[in-house]
Amino acid sequence: MCEITKNLTYLVIGAFLGALATGVVEWKLSQDENEMELRNVAQALYYDVAYIEDFLNYSLNHSSSKPGYVHVIDAHYYDDNGLFFDFKKDISKMDSETSRDLYDFYGFIMSLEDEQEILLSVTKKRLDEGNVTDYEFIHAIEIMKTLRAAVPDGIKKANKVKRDLIQKYHVNTTVFMRLRLADHSLHNRYKYT
Repeated sequence: MCEITKNLTYLVIGAFLGALATGVVEWKLSQDENEMELRNVAQALYYDVAYIEDFLNYSLNHSSSKPGYVHVIDAHYYDDNGLFFDFKKDISKMDSETSRDLYDFYGFIMSLEDEQEILLSVTKKRLDEGNVTDYEFIHAIEIMKTLRAAVPDGIKKANKVKRDLIQKYHVNTTVFMRLRLADHSLHNRYKYT
């Protein structure tokens, strides 16, 4: 009977250790998979932020020489089909600083987009109908000033987000640099009005 108890004890301990080892391996694989998913999300968001930053730099560098004015670019800062909307849930899984910075950056860009929409509608009305009300004209000038002042802040926010993504999620920037070289002409992408 003692031999049976001893063998049964070894069997139970062996089963327990096997189950424990399996659980640890599954947990580690799950952690690795989650980490890889976050790295892929970070990579995609890095590209998205970098393209937005290019657009911001382009709009800033092609601004009017008059202080406080910007050319109206017939393009969007960000639209409803952007990666941010696809990855909102994944962003919340990132570390708190990076999450906060990403939400802050995209919120900032979407507020610029709202201003840009108003400006584009006033510009379109001016071009289509030939005139705008005094209020619309003054409002458009105020928006231009706001955009001109806000774009450098957006560039700073983009740089911080990109730096965080590189440092914390080991984003591969070499691939992006190749893509940027292949698509070097922003002039063809945006129209001025």
